[in-house]
Amino acid sequence: KEKIPGIPTKEPAFGLEAFWIEETRKEEAMNLGYTVVDPPTVFATHLSEVLKRHAHELLGSREFDLLLEGLKSKFPKLVDDLIPTVLKQSEVRKVLQRLLKEGISIRNLPLIFETLLEYGEKSRDIDYLVEQVRKALKRQIASQVKADDDKIHAVSMDPDLEKRLADSVKQVGEEREIVLNAEFSKDLMESISKELENLMKKGFSPIVVCSSGIRPYLSRFIARFLPNVQVVSYDEIPEDVILQIEGVVRL
Repeated sequence: KEKIPGIPTKEPAFGLEAFWIEETRKEEAMNLGYTVVDPPTVFATHLSEVLKRHAHELLGSREFDLLLEGLKSKFPKLVDDLIPTVLKQSEVRKVLQRLLKEGISIRNLPLIFETLLEYGEKSRDIDYLVEQVRKALKRQIASQVKADDDKIHAVSMDPDLEKRLADSVKQVGEEREIVLNAEFSKDLMESISKELENLMKKGFSPIVVCSSGIRPYLSRFIARFLPNVQVVSYDEIPEDVILQIEGVVRL
């Protein structure tokens, strides 16, 4: 694509190459195939991305108490059955914070609490509980990541690479993480970035699909470098939603 005179920058949503241009060059830019966005929209997008990226930090103890009070006024038995009998209040808050950190709305609190009630008796592991809630919210997640054609366009992970990453999961502090040497980590991110760039050039959002066993760890790994990428598992895609693989991450 021919470059237009302007000040190089990065657009706020996905960090793509962009330019600040004079308003008089708007038509010229459009003729060259650029998407032209006005400054107020850029600011609104940036603000929205900042809020989404830090939403989990806004859910403190007081905010959680308010959510709990609101839910308890409508579903008192559900709340009492879950907290503290099955899970501690702090554990439920961690699950909600993790969902927010991954860009998942927690508006459907009744379904989230019902899922935690069902699976909290089997394990109190936060990663496990988050994955079960995400599966329960699969319709919501699919609606978030579907393109205008009602399909999910994503890049997938090579099965051999997935296995290698699964074998690299280690306990680091309070969480399990993918632990790789610097060279392999660099090569992996370059491959993921390349496939996602090709995906976005087709007009789709950056989405990686993988197995549920590795999803939370891959999501945290990618977020360190590309915070706006959605990582979803095959189990989170409803059967009636078409998944179209646009590329495969290989090494």
